[in-house]
Amino acid sequence: MDWDAKGMHYTLCWISWQQEPPGTIPDDAALIRRWLNLSSDATDIPSSDPGRKDHSPVCRCPDCVWRRVSPQLYVAWPLADVQSQMAGRRVNSGMVRAAEKQKIFSESRAKSAKVRWDAHAVRKQCESTEDEEEGFVLPDFIPEKAWNSYLEMRAKQKKPMTDHAKDLAVKELSRLKAIGHDPEAVLNQSTMNSWQGLFEVRAKNGKHTAVNTPELLVGKNDLQWDFSDPKVKAIIERERNRK
Repeated sequence: MDWDAKGMHYTLCWISWQQEPPGTIPDDAALIRRWLNLSSDATDIPSSDPGRKDHSPVCRCPDCVWRRVSPQLYVAWPLADVQSQMAGRRVNSGMVRAAEKQKIFSESRAKSAKVRWDAHAVRKQCESTEDEEEGFVLPDFIPEKAWNSYLEMRAKQKKPMTDHAKDLAVKELSRLKAIGHDPEAVLNQSTMNSWQGLFEVRAKNGKHTAVNTPELLVGKNDLQWDFSDPKVKAIIERERNRK
């Protein structure tokens, strides 16, 4: 194949990629000549070489060039059996296979993405249903107003509480209540000081206000205290003096 015929062949390859089906061109000599700029009215190719009076095998006029390259192009683009189109060899058969593989790959990816999205939607729906069924319930011993103020403070600090964090906070309030701290005072203390956590209530002098007497510890560790015991009396007296 001549060098200019190779260039025309590659041009037809690029054009055939945009045809339907990919890798084919119509069996239309006039259209192919127009694509290759070899039509009779082409102006960028001289009608003949300078100084030549007759057409020769090396003449560069469109008709002569077409007569020379067309047999080479028709070998590379044999006529197909259907739809009067010329199916390309080698390069174009590979282009057709590549187009088919790309189509199959795109469809496969679309199906996989749909499956993943559906699974994600189902999982989200299940999680939301579980959250609704297992939603957080505020215990009766915690004042709702103080609790909401504490949650609002946390939200303004851009550290909102999850349901699990709320459960942990309730457990901490229950522990503090068992040792003598009022849950409302604990919540108000954290809200006023913008504390994220919940701590024992402190007086102005910095000391804890709860009285850790044996009576309050009975429900915590299930011990039976003997208040006639001198050691127990000493503990009670010490705690009272701390006030």
